[in-house]
Amino acid sequence: MEKEPGEPKIKVLFVDDSASIRMFAGDFLEKTMGLSTVIVDSAEKAIEEIQKGNFTHVITDGLNGGWENVVQAGQEKGVSVTVISGNPKIEEQIPKDIRFIAKPMRLEQIREIFEERRCS
Repeated sequence: MEKEPGEPKIKVLFVDDSASIRMFAGDFLEKTMGLSTVIVDSAEKAIEEIQKGNFTHVITDGLNGGWENVVQAGQEKGVSVTVISGNPKIEEQIPKDIRFIAKPMRLEQIREIFEERRCS
């Protein structure tokens, strides 16, 4: 994905407690899409990163309930947040302005997060 002149740099925080998903998504975000990406495995680490980082996007797994604190921290910083989960009940619980992607997710769904931002 090429950055348009004058467009702010996209910086992504990806949060998932599954090592294989972190590796898979990290490779896609960094190598395929060329995005600056920080990858962590817990809500606690995500909140620390959000507080000290300058992220444009946070993509977080449900984290066995920890997603709520990650979403709140992201919203407080004005970051675009997406929740990914295999638990369909989470979709009913997240605020309407938060994107939800059901697992198993497709790479194209992740790409769309950033394409929509460029079109708006």
